[in-house]
Amino acid sequence: MPINTINSSEEFKRIINSGKPVVIDFFAAWCNNCRITYPFFEEFSKDAPGVDFWKLDIDDHPDVSKEIDIKSLPTFIFFRSGAKVGEVLGADPAGLHGLIQTAKKATA
Repeated sequence: MPINTINSSEEFKRIINSGKPVVIDFFAAWCNNCRITYPFFEEFSKDAPGVDFWKLDIDDHPDVSKEIDIKSLPTFIFFRSGAKVGEVLGADPAGLHGLIQTAKKATA
């Protein structure tokens, strides 16, 4: 699955309220752990075709970052119907894989 970029807070709200399972990578360009973890996010997303994958730069959208209460980077959050279902903080490929598998099960 391609990983798309969220470009506005309105788009963010539309995406998380779509009813589909969604996993979002909250990152910053200056974050080394974000750069290290992103290839895992890309790879794991290929095995979850029913899940939408997005990324959001917290420096470009501080309003969303504050609303979601992002305190660590990277943060990966699984949303469904506007609700936060699960999250993984930091560079944790095993945790990220588990989060994506949980999102994948939500498509069944």
